[in-house]
Amino acid sequence: MMNSASHWCVQMMQTQRALGDVFSELSQKNPELREEFTYNSETQRVLCKNGETLLGEFNSISSNCWATLYLKFVSASAVLVSFGVIFLLDHRVYLTFMINFVR
Repeated sequence: MMNSASHWCVQMMQTQRALGDVFSELSQKNPELREEFTYNSETQRVLCKNGETLLGEFNSISSNCWATLYLKFVSASAVLVSFGVIFLLDHRVYLTFMINFVR
């Protein structure tokens, strides 16, 4: 889900950047609408900058999520290994007891 959100954000930023460039060119070509095109160009650039911030947050959340999952996996693995060691020790004690009991 985070990958699709990041991909969408990158596409949105590319579109906003392209629109900002087009409005900037139009403001230079059309003196009557220069103010409106300049305003639109600046707005698109601000949207692009905000998109970069949003993308940075997506990446931060995503990396934090994976780090947390990794740590949980390592912790769970350590618990499973310790249970396995305890089981093996108990099994050896049982076998030793049974061997000595049979004799």
